[in-house]
Amino acid sequence: MSFLNKSRISFKLAFVGLTIALLLGLAFSMIQVASDFDDQNDQLDDSIQKILDVARRSATSAAKRLDENLSDQVVDGLLSYDFIIEAKIISDLDDVLAVLSKDMAQSRTRWITKSISTETSSYQVDLTEKDDPSLSYGELLIIIDRDQALSAFFDRAIFVVLAGLARNLLLAVILFYIFHVMLSKPLERIAESFSRRDPQSTDNTPISVSKAHEFDEIGEMVNYANQFMKASSQHLAEISRTEEELRQTMDDLIITNKKLVRARDALEESEGRFRGFAENGADWFWEMGPDLRFSYLTGRVEDIMGLKSEDILGKTRSELYDGPNILD
Repeated sequence: MSFLNKSRISFKLAFVGLTIALLLGLAFSMIQVASDFDDQNDQLDDSIQKILDVARRSATSAAKRLDENLSDQVVDGLLSYDFIIEAKIISDLDDVLAVLSKDMAQSRTRWITKSISTETSSYQVDLTEKDDPSLSYGELLIIIDRDQALSAFFDRAIFVVLAGLARNLLLAVILFYIFHVMLSKPLERIAESFSRRDPQSTDNTPISVSKAHEFDEIGEMVNYANQFMKASSQHLAEISRTEEELRQTMDDLIITNKKLVRARDALEESEGRFRGFAENGADWFWEMGPDLRFSYLTGRVEDIMGLKSEDILGKTRSELYDGPNILD
């Protein structure tokens, strides 16, 4: 029997176990990834806020002096971050002092970002001084690529999911081997022992079971099977003895029947000879039963006695004649 036969119990159990393990593992992995995603979003917001806090001092100075060169340096520095795709400084007069952008990088996880979040996010900070926060010199705006910003998280999440699937697959292989060794293989050996038995045989040699399964369900099943085979063998032996006795009885009956047929034929032949003798050996002949009544008449009864046979049969001599009995 093939080790990977789909009809084997070990394969079915391993398949069910693998399916459940994969579904549970995937569910737990997704829950973990979702929790990590929320934490990663919070960390991303904190990181961007720190970047903006660092850049705000230079951007405030550039907006206060309307210094386009310094503004260019600030936005250029901001775009050095991979996930920032656009940076802009606007003065309090709504004049754009500097703006710089770049294309979003290609990513294999962008479809995940689009399905669970927005592809880009915008952040802005007022350009004020610490001494007088109520006075604003303009705004610093940036746009980030969330997929690029979360690339490390996605790589880590993919690793977590794949590692979980690999772990569950390895667990399924181990379970399959355990099921095969502890369940399928012993059952296969028992089935082979049964297949070698002749159903018509009276051999009741018990099927052996390994000590490892002597007291578990497999051992219990084998014990019941041995008891059944023993009772079945005894029953077959009893049937065989009964059949032999029936055959012997039939043979005796056939012999007895033949003897009876021969005896009947001899009796009929003897009776025929006797009747012929009786009819030819005298003028008339009669028979009487235990009650002394005539039961059989032959010959010239009517000529001798003057009576018909039907008038005589069934009667005694005293009933026929009151006087001297002529039959004496």
